[in-house]
Amino acid sequence: MSPSGVGRIFRPAREADASVVRRLLAYAIGSPTEDRLEQVSSAYESNPELKIYVLDEGGSITGVVGARIRCADRAEVLHIAVDPPARRRGAGAYLIQELIRNESLAEIEAETDGEAVGFYQKCGFAVESLGEKFPRAERFRCRWVRPAR
Repeated sequence: MSPSGVGRIFRPAREADASVVRRLLAYAIGSPTEDRLEQVSSAYESNPELKIYVLDEGGSITGVVGARIRCADRAEVLHIAVDPPARRRGAGAYLIQELIRNESLAEIEAETDGEAVGFYQKCGFAVESLGEKFPRAERFRCRWVRPAR
């Protein structure tokens, strides 16, 4: 698929195979045990503030993004993952762009580790260190605000 999104469909995860969604969520969850995956999946199903979407590329689900919608135009990205063979083709950025568009967001925040900071910066997020929230694990707050028109 091209980075422009041709052939890509962004849709609610409830319309996708739950086992595929769980497999992708495992990439975004620290220590993805079956119990933890069930807990996260159940939260998305039962909490109306939580939304989870998938990226469908030619009939294959290749990415997932989950967010807490804090108010009408603000959200926090809780989970984002792209299947390893589909990485480095703009799928993650597409998920963020479509989340913004679909939810009419003016602001998004995410907390992440150093490994994902570059991704968020490429998506236009400002990044600030939160220090070591866990031993030897620096965390970062990433924030995107819609540019003024």
